Amino acid sequence: MTDLIQIVTLLQNMEECDTGLRVNTRSYIGASIVGNDCTQYLHLSLRGFPEDRPTPKLQRIFSVGHALEDIVVDDLKAHQPFRISALDELTGKQYEYTALGDHLVCHLDGILYFDPDDAYVLEIKTMNKSKFNAFEKKGVKVSHPQYFAQVSLAMHLSGMKNSLILAICKDDCRYHAEIVSYDELEVASLRAKIARAISKPERIAPNPTDWRCRGCFKRTSCWHPQEVEAPAVCRMCKHSQPDLYGQDKAWLCGLHDRSAVNPCEDYEMLTTATPASTTTAAATRSPGF
Repeated sequence: MTDLIQIVTLLQNMEECDTGLRVNTRSYIGASIVGNDCTQYLHLSLRGFPEDRPTPKLQRIFSVGHALEDIVVDDLKAHQPFRISALDELTGKQYEYTALGDHLVCHLDGILYFDPDDAYVLEIKTMNKSKFNAFEKKGVKVSHPQYFAQVSLAMHLSGMKNSLILAICKDDCRYHAEIVSYDELEVASLRAKIARAISKPERIAPNPTDWRCRGCFKRTSCWHPQEVEAPAVCRMCKHSQPDLYGQDKAWLCGLHDRSAVNPCEDYEMLTTATPASTTTAAATRSPGF
């Protein structure tokens, strides 16, 4: 009995650990987050600012979601009349599409082929019962606008004109699917948001107590940058801007008008929602994509 109590206590204590920041985070704007209404969140993601570490409970929820996605793929592979390609045959990894000097990145869960010339972006989502019912009743554009934005950008970058969002309910494993077709107005809106996120980001709320900020993984980096202890890298410097015409997520220094590769004596971590102005022409133009 004592051992059992110790195990229960250990599990309870696990919920209080793993606090702090995750330093190794993505350093690009991903299609999965582009639907976020906070352009400051997108900007901090672009620069690779650390994230608040999820609680152990939330990490387990993410793990369950990933495990269910594999089950969905297996179910799809077992049925016709379509063929599913979950991985890029050339790389053996997820399908990846990029733009803006590789600073904008989209990964696909897979591609569905109904015939060789009829390909669909495949996006798999796991939802609790409440969110699943909303998706089923209202449609993804209303129930989950971030998912709608994600597949819209995925279609734009991949060149495919249709996508299939397939959701599985985590409570009872029901399926529901919706076909989303390319929407030029949605993509135009996303392109404008991305441009704002790169050059003139703004916080979505006036203070960190706002409900939209309390659950944000970038909350500390956004509102309390003095608490961020991350290694100095050029992309986190207020003088840098992404090279939107380069490749491999390169950065430019507006202060010295050169490539930003190694931090110099003028390095100063970005601590506000707005980066410093740059004198580098390539960083101020707005390329199409």
